[in-house]
This record gives sequence, C-alpha cells and structure tokens, in this order.
Amino acid sequence: MASPVSLIPKRRQLLWKKLGFVGVIVVLLWFIGDESFTVFTALQQHEPSERIFRSMLQVNLLIWATAFSLYVWSKIVPAAVLGELLFQPPPVISSTPAGFRTNSATTTGTRRIYQPVVTAADDDIVIGVENVSDTSSHSRRSSHRLDDDDVRLDDGPDGDAEEPMDAHYESDGEVEEPNLKVEIPSVVSVMSAACDMLLVILVALFLFTISAAGYTSSIQPLQLVLQVAAPTFALVLFLYLVIASVLPWKKRSAFWIIVSLTPTAPWHDVTFRDGFIGDIITSSVRPLQDIAFTTMYLLSGLRGWWSQDYHNNSFLDNADASVPEMERSWLMHTVILPMCMVSPLWWRFLQNLRQTFDNKKRWPYLGNGLKYFVAAQVAVFGVFHPELQKTAGWLSSFVIATLYQIWWDVFMDWELIERDNQGRWRLRRRRLYSRKSFYWAMCIVNIILRFCWTLTFVPSRYLNATGVLKQNSLQLILGPTIASLEIVRRALWGLLRFELEAIKHLPDREMSAASSPSLKKMSDDMEDGMIELTPMTVTTGASTPIGSLRTKFTSDMSSMNDVQILGELSVYATLFCIIGTVAAAHRGTL
Repeated sequence: MASPVSLIPKRRQLLWKKLGFVGVIVVLLWFIGDESFTVFTALQQHEPSERIFRSMLQVNLLIWATAFSLYVWSKIVPAAVLGELLFQPPPVISSTPAGFRTNSATTTGTRRIYQPVVTAADDDIVIGVENVSDTSSHSRRSSHRLDDDDVRLDDGPDGDAEEPMDAHYESDGEVEEPNLKVEIPSVVSVMSAACDMLLVILVALFLFTISAAGYTSSIQPLQLVLQVAAPTFALVLFLYLVIASVLPWKKRSAFWIIVSLTPTAPWHDVTFRDGFIGDIITSSVRPLQDIAFTTMYLLSGLRGWWSQDYHNNSFLDNADASVPEMERSWLMHTVILPMCMVSPLWWRFLQNLRQTFDNKKRWPYLGNGLKYFVAAQVAVFGVFHPELQKTAGWLSSFVIATLYQIWWDVFMDWELIERDNQGRWRLRRRRLYSRKSFYWAMCIVNIILRFCWTLTFVPSRYLNATGVLKQNSLQLILGPTIASLEIVRRALWGLLRFELEAIKHLPDREMSAASSPSLKKMSDDMEDGMIELTPMTVTTGASTPIGSLRTKFTSDMSSMNDVQILGELSVYATLFCIIGTVAAAHRGTL
C-alpha cells in the first residue's frame, strides 16, 4: 500500500490536470456566442437556472476559501491545535463513524479524553487520536473562549508535543482502550474536491449555454427541444450535487452532525468550532435562499420551470397569470426566503445565549448576540418594508449596525488593538503572522466589505403587500457580487479569528517556536519583563473604566440561579422574534 508521502506528487499532478480541464471549459464558455449572446445572457433567459448555477458556484467558492484557510493555518500552528479547534469528532457518537478506525469493542459509561499523536507530511496532515484517560461523563465540552491555562501543549513521552482534545464519547458500560484515528483533510484533497465540483458545474453550464443559444433557431421543432433541454441541465446539476453531499452517508454523516450543532445550539455547549461554523453560515445566506427557491420548485412539481415568461422580464411589476407561479408565491417570498435570511442570525444569537447561561456572564456573549439581533431587525425591515431602504432611519440603522460589527471584529473577535502599560494603543504583540501590514490590510478589507454583509440578507426581489412582484434595483446590480465578496470577507476574517483562538491554546514556549519571527522576539521580551500588557478598557468622561462598571453591575450572573438566568434569556429571545413578527404583520402579510 502506498504511503501518504508517496501519494502527494500523484495527487498534485491530478489536481493540475483538473485545473487544466477547468481552464479549457472556461475558454470555451468565453468563446460561445457573439456580442449579442453570451453565457450571461443565456442565464438571464431562465432565472431559476441562474439561481442554481449562482448558488453552486458560491458554495464552490466557499470550498476554495476553506482550502486557502487550511493552507495558511497549517503554516502557523501545530497540527494538534488545528485538529483540536476545528476537527474534533462529533461530541456523541453511538457507532464508529467514517474516518475513524477501531480495533477494539467499545462499551460505555464514562467520558473519554483523547490525545492527538501528530504526523505531518508536506500538505497532508494526519492526527491519530488515542484514548488517554476516562473521566465522568458529566464534564462539559470547552466554552467558546478558553484561558491560557485551560489548555497546554505538554511534551509527551517521546518528546513530541501532545495536547488533550476536549472531544468525548458517552456510553453506558465499561471502557476499553480504542485505537482511533481521524484525518485532517489536506489542502490538496480539499482543492481537488473543489475542482471536481467546479468541473461538474462548468460542464453543465456549457451544455446549458449551448442549448440556450438555440432559442433563436429558425427551426421551430429544434427551438422547442432546446427550450426544454436547457433548464434540464441546471436541474440535473442541482440534484446530482445535493445527492453527492449526503451519499455515501457513512462518509458524510460526521460533517452533517457537526453542522447540525449550530441550529440546535440551545441544547449543546458551544465550542469555538460551533461558533465559527455559525458565522460561516451567516455569510452564506444568499446561496441558501437560492437553494431554498430551487427546492421549493422541486417540491411543487416544477410548476412554471419551463415557463416561457422566464425568457423576458415582462412578469415584473405584475400580479396576473403572466407571473410564473413560484415567483408570485406568498409562501416563498413571505415565509421561506425571510426564514433563510433570519435563521442563521437566530442560530448565532441562541449560541450566545447558551454561552451566557453556561458562563453566567452577560459580557461578552450578550454583546456578541446584540450584533446578530440588530442585523436581523435591519434585514427584516429591509425585506418587509423595502420602501424604507431609502429613508434616513433605515440607512442610519444600517450604518450603525455595520460600525458595531466592525468594532466587534477588531476589538473582540480579533483583539487586534491593545493598550500597553503607558496607555498607548498598539497592534497586539502576540501574533502568528510575521508582517504587521497583513493585519492592517485585513482590517481595511474587512471594514470595506462589512457593509456588504447586511445587504446579502435582502432578497433581489420581493412581493409587496398587493401581491405585485418588484425588483430591488440595488440588488439587481450588486446581488451576486455582494454574495461572493461576503464569502471572501468571511475567509479573511477567519484567518485572524482562528489565529487568536490558536494563540490561547499555545503557551509562550510553543509560540516562540512558531513560524513567525516576531513571535520569538515577543516571547523573549515578555520573559524579560520588558512588556507589560493590560486588558483593553474604554473610559468615560470620568476616569472610571466602563469595563469595571460592567463587570461589577451587569456582567456577573453567578448570584442568579438557573431559572432566573433562563427567564432573562427568554426575554431576549422573545424580543428577537416579536420585532420581526410585528414587521411582517404591519406589512399586511399575516
């Protein structure tokens, strides 16, 4: 059997071949048609197909962003930290999942703590996880933020850095020593999967464009055949990719179990990975809406899929039979699409409520939840009352919400700016990337693209209270571009968000051996007592730190019992739901 190291050149060669095929198809798409007919005009002739191709390409972009992030992270942190933060197995597994191998029967009754044994070969990172101790199953998973003393990388018996992974399994009998191994996907394997998906999409798009070009054929029978064939390619593409995402279930189950922890947030402790996935989903609202739209078409029996009215926009601003049935669906525009918009924000909001309950602290969790609460309300009123988008009130709310999100990114999610003992603001000294310019560039890009985030929640079309389908002119031009830019922004945001969490898992002696030259100097300076860093505080007009007042009067909930805490959190959750419901009811849709 070939070793992982010997397979690396073959995988890379295969990847380059796939990229070559992608280039060929892109060139063919570029040369199809003439000045009056291109792949873009073909997509405009059938908008449901355009939704499919657009959403699949955006999902594909997300996979490419994942490969890029894995590559960067693998260069700055040990594989053990990467595995612990992002690739722990699901919290409870009743049977051995795909990707795990065991050579001993497992019975239950205790929690198992696993310790990674790390081997890395070029771009392939493999973590073997073995059982090192058994503890009470009453123990919890790690909280969203861990202190430096919570996790340490200690030298193992062979001198290799090993770190306990806070992943556990619950069972009902005695525990035998398993031999479990889990693989962190390599950069090459993720890129190969992204390339495979992109090839399928481009081939379907090429066939769709060729068929759509025949709409203008002078041969009437051929024109009718092509009008039926063109949308079929998009439909087959959608069905194939949906099936491939769940089958074979043995290989896909662990992924979907982990993703399911986000919408079921109130019933699980929230780890860094859970919050990270939740944030990614909030950046994928537009493809989620397109996928929901296509799914409803399938469930409705494809009513209107081959409608000739899609070949022009004559059904816009109308409420008669010329509008395709799904486009004038009250259920689609008033319930399903708004749910796709609000649900990711609601899930992240609930995750923060759960963290508040677990840690018995309002700050920073409710402060983070406020970010999603405000974004949801701005987006809901933008959907149900699109006429407000041009008013000073809505625009002010949009700008204030965005500025708050930017502040949270810089000072909380990244902790990018800190204060030294002389009261000067500076870039934080504990860093894993070597260049300061990288941090400032990420900050500037994030500030610019943050304004696109809220706009991704507003659908490109809406059904007004009288049942007339209207086009949002801003979304018509910027919609697909904004959705793609938001995925790119989230990937760049994740580079710094993961870095901060990884730093909290690395003791100073490990950081000094990391790839960044500035880390060693920073670690040496701290050991010599040359630098004294203090937590960031914001002061009022008086000299009392707001952070101190917050901690004393508002943050600590340890004096409250669980029922009291749940009661307070229920009020926040109710407010989240009521405001959106009132907006919908006021519009006359309920």
